[in-house]
Amino acid sequence: MSFLSHDVVQFLVRLPESMAKTNPPKKRYTLAEVLDILDADNPSAIISNISVVPEPENNAHDTDCDSDFSDDDVTSYNTVPRRRLLWSDDDDVSNISIKEAMRRNRFNEIMASIHVVDNMNITADPFFKVRPLFEELSEVNKTMPIQKYLSVDEMMIEYFGRHGCKQFIRGKPIRFGYKIWSLTSSAGFVYQMEPYAGSHTRLVETGLGQGPSVVLGLAENAGVPPGCKFYHDNLFTTLSLVDEMTRRGYGSCGTMRENQLFAVPLTPAKMFQKTSRGDAEYLVEDGKLIVRWNDNSVVTVVSNMEKEYSEVKTQRWNKQKHAMDKVKQPTCIKDYNTHMGGVDLHDQCVNRYRISIRSKKWWWPCYSWALNSAMVNSWFYYRYMKLCAIEGCDAHMLFILT
Repeated sequence: MSFLSHDVVQFLVRLPESMAKTNPPKKRYTLAEVLDILDADNPSAIISNISVVPEPENNAHDTDCDSDFSDDDVTSYNTVPRRRLLWSDDDDVSNISIKEAMRRNRFNEIMASIHVVDNMNITADPFFKVRPLFEELSEVNKTMPIQKYLSVDEMMIEYFGRHGCKQFIRGKPIRFGYKIWSLTSSAGFVYQMEPYAGSHTRLVETGLGQGPSVVLGLAENAGVPPGCKFYHDNLFTTLSLVDEMTRRGYGSCGTMRENQLFAVPLTPAKMFQKTSRGDAEYLVEDGKLIVRWNDNSVVTVVSNMEKEYSEVKTQRWNKQKHAMDKVKQPTCIKDYNTHMGGVDLHDQCVNRYRISIRSKKWWWPCYSWALNSAMVNSWFYYRYMKLCAIEGCDAHMLFILT
């Protein structure tokens, strides 16, 4: 992906021997001239080899950026203390593929010149340097069919420098960095992403609080059709959110915090924790099913997708017996555990082979994370296409139903 102009790129074309008499062996053509040659009716004018040669300017052209991304990809699984070591002559740190793809000085020039927006057009948006990148990825992801089961959660982009939007979340694998609100399928495909920027966050304000505004805003930006089912944790779930999702034709299921239950007549969590493992109590009210279940800790879930309470059997480890026991589990909690992990799955895949090249620019982690996220999305969709080729079914329909 490149945000640079095509006008400054020239092509160095090697023509067949039959044309070498009337044309020099190597000649520079513009992009338009190359397209004219390819569209020509004369079959003898087939180009045997095309290589893009950038102008000798201090601008980063499309071909250089493509090689740059390849170098970034390699550094995700071949890490070194400093990126200069990739071009070293020492066998233990050098990388032949990178050394043959681009010179070190050229790579440093691109790293110094790469940008997404004009620095003269500064706005109040804290993420103005990478805003076009997030918007472009979200627009591309919107073209994919929306799956039936969706999950909403936050992802973290690791960053230890100074920035007004840097967050600290205790207990997360990445505690320091930028927070990204994300809407994904249950299988991990990201449809919509929005960096958290306080009052500058570009999500609709519903008046229901931050959590409901994030869920409804992501659904609205992604164009989610009615009938889809959303799963979200206790950071987003409120009774007013479930009512609004019902009014819009969405399914909604999520865990709830104790302070969001208000006057719901359920046993207090501390008293309910003294009951046996697997015990549950529920309440059906205004089309919502509210369930409290005692597992390792007390869990409270609200859902508008089940009108009646039902249970299934699940297995839990018994410390006294040193064996697995079968305990009763509410069906809505089973469905929540099945479909909630899409955001965490995508985040795990992104961090598995994260680009290790660092920079002093505050927006570089966002830039490299966006590239990794796009590659993970492509890989997820490739898996579905390959599965469809094996089973002989419609790709888009399987992608929607999964």
